[in-house]
Amino acid sequence: METLLCPYPGLRPFDEKESIFFKGRDTHIDEIIKQIEQKRFVMITGASGDGKSSIVYAGVIPNIKAGFIKATYNAWRFSIIKPEDKPLLNLSTSLAEIFNLDKDKVYEDLSYGFSSIVELYKSSEYYVDNESKDWQDLSLEDKKARRAKAANLFILVDQFEEFFTNTENFYNGEPTDEAEIAINLLTETVRVANEQKLPIFIVFTMRSDFIGNSSAFRGLPELVGFSHFFIPRLKREEIEKIVLEPSLLNGDSISEQLVNYMTSAAADGADQLPIIQHALNRIWNIARENKEEMDLIHLAMAGGIDPLELPDKDRERFNIFYNKLPLNKKEHYLHPSLQNVINAHADELLEDTITEFKEKTNGTIDEKTIQLALKRCFQTLTKIDEGRSVRHRTSVKDLIGNINVSSIGLKEINILLHQYREQGNTLINPFVSQTFLSKRNKKNGVSY
Repeated sequence: METLLCPYPGLRPFDEKESIFFKGRDTHIDEIIKQIEQKRFVMITGASGDGKSSIVYAGVIPNIKAGFIKATYNAWRFSIIKPEDKPLLNLSTSLAEIFNLDKDKVYEDLSYGFSSIVELYKSSEYYVDNESKDWQDLSLEDKKARRAKAANLFILVDQFEEFFTNTENFYNGEPTDEAEIAINLLTETVRVANEQKLPIFIVFTMRSDFIGNSSAFRGLPELVGFSHFFIPRLKREEIEKIVLEPSLLNGDSISEQLVNYMTSAAADGADQLPIIQHALNRIWNIARENKEEMDLIHLAMAGGIDPLELPDKDRERFNIFYNKLPLNKKEHYLHPSLQNVINAHADELLEDTITEFKEKTNGTIDEKTIQLALKRCFQTLTKIDEGRSVRHRTSVKDLIGNINVSSIGLKEINILLHQYREQGNTLINPFVSQTFLSKRNKKNGVSY
């Protein structure tokens, strides 16, 4: 049976289900797990697009679940959060779900700071205190049942830089009370876990250009110095694995000349990996339409390489393809490059969005207004923080307010953003998936 699963996620991070396709970082994953095992904490940093989230979701966590770490218990409970603009609330909500407790009560307990997370864990069914009188008084059968429920606690704070990029957490160089309490909790948890040798493990991922901001929080610079892993640049052979192995594992076919071209292109710059992944995603989808081997011709069709670089046979095929395109789409191929693959894709999505929007609104909103609304959407979902481009999560309500067009409401926003969130596009988060569709009313927020 033909698989419909693309082994290249594009611009979004790999998730745990895609761990089989996450290649080239085996040594780095092992080093990170070793630090977690020894110090119960690691701050993972790297440049934007270096794959910090992917290395945790598709590398570290699957390896830990598979048992490639020494820990007290075999089972694990995972608390995974992003700070966003409510770090303490997000942490409380996640821990409340793990421990099956009331979210408001957990939030109140954590608000006191210090060792609240440790006490929450030690009072749960997942922790066994072998030296306590309560434990000694249990029967052998009860002890066996308690051990069966015991689990290590793993807390991941992904995109830790949001402590600094959201004004609700960090304003005029000073942390807010909630952000300070949240970081106090996490740093103190690491200290106590190491002091008492508790099976609590904490991981942060953060863009390396925000390391200097850590000094604003008491105890954070010392924690970073205690255990820090900077994601190194990939070697050529590691990049080749990233390009080649996912397609082979997926039962697809990829030409040697495409592998060599993409490997060389990825080695040209530290920020090339997301662009390479997106280009491979587009190549895979174009090749799959005709059930063909992934090759340079498909990269040319995605706007990523000058057709003059193609073999004669492929150049003739590209010319036939190009001549059939409408005039506006031919513009996508005037300046071919890997970066242009994203530009061409975005332009195509813009055209599709305008068409879909007109159909679903019966043409009641003109094209100029649609384009204005989209422009303001993307301006809202990104911002400049001290000269650095960062994502800016926002609620749909705030997004509608920032667009400030009377004819654009919730229904129209969903239409505007739909194309950019679909599988294979994934330019705006949350992405459209079966999981999301079943939970789409649970949380109402988007990010770029």
